[in-house]
This record gives sequence, structure tokens and C-alpha cells, in this order.
Amino acid sequence: MNKPINIAGLAGLGLLIVGALFYNIKGRLTPSTAGLLLGAGALLLIYFIGNFRLLKAKLSQRSTRHGLNLVLMTIIVLGIIGFVQIIATKRHIRYDLTENKRYSLSPQSQKLLSSLPEKITVLCFYTESHRSKPIMEELMKQYEYYSDKFEYQFIDPDRNPAQARQYQLKSDGTAIIIYQDKTESVLSTNEEDITNAIIKVTRKKSRSIYFTTGHGEAGIDNTDKDGYSLAKQSLENQAYQVKEILLMREKEIPTNCDLLVVNGPQTDLFDEEIELITQYIDQGGKALFLLDPSPASELSRTLERYGFEIGSDMVVDRFSRIMGGDYLIPIVTKYHDHDITKGFTIMSFFPLARSVKVKSSPGEGITASILAETSSDSWGETDRAALERGEAQYDEGKDLKGPVPICAASIIELDKIARKEESPTAAEKEEEEPAASGKKARVVVFGDSEFANNTYFAQVGNSDFFLNAVNWLAQEETLISIRPRSPKSTPLTLTASQGRLLFWLPIVILPGLVIVIGSYIIIHRRRRG
Repeated sequence: MNKPINIAGLAGLGLLIVGALFYNIKGRLTPSTAGLLLGAGALLLIYFIGNFRLLKAKLSQRSTRHGLNLVLMTIIVLGIIGFVQIIATKRHIRYDLTENKRYSLSPQSQKLLSSLPEKITVLCFYTESHRSKPIMEELMKQYEYYSDKFEYQFIDPDRNPAQARQYQLKSDGTAIIIYQDKTESVLSTNEEDITNAIIKVTRKKSRSIYFTTGHGEAGIDNTDKDGYSLAKQSLENQAYQVKEILLMREKEIPTNCDLLVVNGPQTDLFDEEIELITQYIDQGGKALFLLDPSPASELSRTLERYGFEIGSDMVVDRFSRIMGGDYLIPIVTKYHDHDITKGFTIMSFFPLARSVKVKSSPGEGITASILAETSSDSWGETDRAALERGEAQYDEGKDLKGPVPICAASIIELDKIARKEESPTAAEKEEEEPAASGKKARVVVFGDSEFANNTYFAQVGNSDFFLNAVNWLAQEETLISIRPRSPKSTPLTLTASQGRLLFWLPIVILPGLVIVIGSYIIIHRRRRG
């Protein structure tokens, strides 16, 4: 009678194994899998009932109890490990201990992913032998970690030629970013390129930025050291349309102008041009002024109505000399609390800068804020002749004592602004069109334009500071952050003696110690035995 019962037990165990395999393969409990598991349970129950006395006798033995305790402890440990693994899979945390956060996304990418309104898909067309596939896989895991609305899929274009043709694939190693009905191709494994592509496809509309020309400003297409081609390229990477405008030819600022940039005019603007700019701002426009220590006095006086005080000085900074730079290239490490500089801790450089203060009483409806200051070892020098002779020194009551503000921002509430012009008569009021309630203009002023040219744009925090100001003015706050950096190479350089030590220690010395200690223990035990 025991033989059929034992066969039933073996059959039940076999059905249990087959049912577990089917469940893992299918990923869900199908009717056939449930039938197998129920059959296994019934057969095992018959086995245990038929061998109840034998099992009871076995359990009463000391060796069996110890074995069961071992099995129970093993099951508990495996259960704890499995539970921790499930939690880690659902809610895992990554720690990046590399110096330049090589295995973490930049704050801008993280911020962009956390604000995704809808699902975004990345199709990575990589063959199995492509050398960059492992790099792309790791990068995609990082993107997926920061957003549940980000998903990706790797496709071998050789095995799936139809999908490759569908997206007009031209080369192996291409990522297709898909958002709603928009697509963008990325041919690299660079985080900056992927993040910029996500910005382009998720942007609701393309914003236009106009740079003024005609007064010696740096050209946006100029690739020389004084040009703005790098700044233009960075703006275009974030889906901005960047153009130039000659104000003397215009009757008004174009209606599609989302931001007007006056970048370092070397001569004063004409009255007609200043009038165009003030009309644009007074209608809710956004403007960025990069003003070098040059004679643009009329423009400086115009900016006073928006809460700024532009100094007729040049910033001298002894701290920059200590850091190995020029004393006329102040280093900025102190940033005030503002949306543009939130979380900004990177130093920036401003060659040949002037002071930009905010008025203590800017007027009703104007909120002006300082963004950045130089060190306490700096001052605003007003004696240009002394600067040219190399004899500049701080003069109490004449020069501006540091820290010197060199950048400020202003928000102008147009329905509250106190205008300098006389109030219109009642009849004139009736003829005027009502102002848009709650409409606000934004203005940012830097006391330098060279910090964003091709020479200094990529230096430390300069590009981030410039782009953050542009994004704030264009009301693209989700793009304000620190942008992706190129991976920093940190090779380990060893001397000849260090190289020999690195060979002998793990290859010879440590294994040798293990052999010696093991041999001693074996000999000692044999002698005692």
C-alpha cells in the first residue's frame, strides 16, 4: 500500500515543480497552471496522510528536529532576502559616490523628468555588437529611475528592419525620442543631447529670442573668441529660435519676440531705439541687458525706471588675483535667493564688469532683486585713469565698497507701475484701451557681456547662469538648473614602486599568507591528533 502512496507523493512534487515553472514563464496564474498546482496539492496531501505515522516517528527523532530547524531558519533567511529584494525593486535608491556624479543625471535632467506631463518613449536602435550599447543601457536606466512616465526599449535594427524603416533610421546607434506626435533623433550616448531632445519634443511652442545689432554687439554667428555662437547653439539646443534685429529698421519689436537681448552695445542707443525697447517692456515684454563698462549712459538711465542703478565704474577684485586670475575678472561665488540662482553653487567669471544695484525704493509695482555679488575684497573703481596706470585702489566715499552686485532682476506689474508721465485727463482715459490686468514684464541686467562670449561661456558656471536667466525671462522655469557636464577623466597614475607593490601584495603576499596560515593549522591539528 505504501508504494502507490509514495508514487502519489513523487507525482505531486513533480506537478508542483512544473506548475511553478509555468507560473514563472507565463508571469500570471492561468487556468492550466492553477490545475497543476491544485493536483500537486491533492497528491501531496494523500502522501502526508498515508505516511502520517512514519512522518510522526521521524519527527520525534533528534536529528530530524535539528534538520527541520535548519530548514526553517534557511526558509526564514531566504524569505527576508526575498522581501528586501521586492522592496528594493519597487523603491530602490541609488548612491553615486563618484567625484563628478558620473552615474547620476544632472539636476536639469532630473527636474525635466519630474515635470513630464505625459509618457515619453525612447526607442534605442542598437545591434547586439554595438560598442555603445552598454553605455546607453546604463543611461536609460538612470532616466527611468527619475520618472515613471519615462520608458525605453532596445531594438536590434538588423532583426527588426520594418521598425527601422518606419523611423527612417540611417545608422546603427540611434535613439528615437517619441512624445505624442513628435519625434527627435539622437545619435550619441550623451546625456546633454538626450535631455535637449526631450526638451524639444515636449515644448508646446518654439520661443523666439532676438539679439540687437548695430552698436558693436557681439554677433550670434561669430565663431571668434568674442562671438556668441556657443550661446546661440546652447539656446537652439533648448528649442529656442535665435535671431538678430536691427532696431533702427523696425517700427516696433516683432510680436513673436519672447525675449529681447541687448548684448554689450559699444555705443549708446538712439532715442528711437530706446523708445522701442521701453514700449516693448511696458507692454509686458521680457528683456535681458548685458552692459559692459562703456558709455551707454542713456540706456543706463532708462533702466532706472525698472528699479536698477547701473554704476559708472569697473569692478576690481583682489580675490580673483589670489585664485590665479586677473583682478579685472571678478569671481562670483555668492548668489542671492531667486528662481534664477536657486541651488546654484558654481563660481562664475565676469571679465571687465560694472556694478548693477537695485534702487532702495524702485516704485510701486516693481520688485527688483540682486542675483549675484563679488567678494568682499572687491570694489567698484571709478578712476579709469588709475586703472590704466595699474594704480587702482579703493577710495572711501568715491568707490563702491564690496561685495559689489553685478547682476539683478526685476518684475514689473504693469497695472500697478507708477509712471512718471502726468496722469491723463478723463477724456483721454476713456479713449485709452484698458491695460491687461495682472500682466507682468521681466528684466534682467548683467554688468558684463563678455562672460557669455565664446571665450568664457563654457567656463565653470557661466553658461548655466546665462541660460538660467534666459529661461526665467522666457518663463521656462522647468529648464532652470545646472546642466549636464561632460564626463571627467580621472586616471590613476602610479609610480614604479607603487606598481610593483600593487602586483606583489594581491598576487604573491596575500595568497602566500593564506597558504602559510592554512599549512600551520593543518600541521598543528595532526600533531594534536
